Amino acid sequence: MRCMTWVGSISGICNARSQGACFRMSDIDAVERDDAIWNLYSGVGPGDTLQQGDLIKFSKESCPDRYGIVVTADCDLDKKKHSRLVTLVPLLSVEEVICQCLSYDTFENYGSKLQEFCRQSLTIDVAAADSQFLARIKSRLLINDIVDRNVELTARVLVHEHVDITISDMRLILESSGVLWAKVIDRLRNQVKARGDLLVLSSPPLTAASASVAWLRPMWQEQVSSIALRTSESASRVGLRVAQLNSPFRYRLTQMLGQVFADIGLPDIPTASVDAVFTGLNT
Repeated sequence: MRCMTWVGSISGICNARSQGACFRMSDIDAVERDDAIWNLYSGVGPGDTLQQGDLIKFSKESCPDRYGIVVTADCDLDKKKHSRLVTLVPLLSVEEVICQCLSYDTFENYGSKLQEFCRQSLTIDVAAADSQFLARIKSRLLINDIVDRNVELTARVLVHEHVDITISDMRLILESSGVLWAKVIDRLRNQVKARGDLLVLSSPPLTAASASVAWLRPMWQEQVSSIALRTSESASRVGLRVAQLNSPFRYRLTQMLGQVFADIGLPDIPTASVDAVFTGLNT
């Protein structure tokens, strides 16, 4: 099945498992066990309500379960400032993060190699830097005469078409373009651990899910009334609360969310004068 993007509500992301997955949580230095990260709800009191950091399981017939973490602030929930909506961020498997978040960043990084592979495969007689290069690729896609699926996928990636890509597809595209997969693996591993919009947690306890990474950018909203707090209510709701992030992970997630959307980027500033001082100090 294809890796699909988290867009809109949970109903839009049914198909999500990737083929050829080569990552497991053992590949990265994940935070230790679930009880340090997740607090299981063992019962629901009469006054219980949704809270910030709650983990919601979304189930749909014939689809794998999906998980989202409530990021609406407790004060907004308490003061009813949320218009009966809660905002969530997805909890994904590492494979899903690669397909949905990191694959296109990787293609951009190796863009010149992909361009040359596509130019040679399609016998395009202009250089990749030529303004007609992408137009030639688009025309070939339009007439639908590209037989090799790998070349077709590469062409669609280069013209920025949305492609439901698998890790197997990703590997074929990059290796066909002369990129060493081992280097890609190292790059992806470092990105999962270090990117500011990804928080490595652990898989939800008492589930078979491999979802373990919160991705902060593709937020979506659900009606509060559509999320069940009790299993007995889940049949008539789209989501069921199953656990909650413990402190400090709950507040770290909120902090990172603010950083992602409030961070101000700066242009590169020359540091030659600073380097010169340190060079002088070393002599």
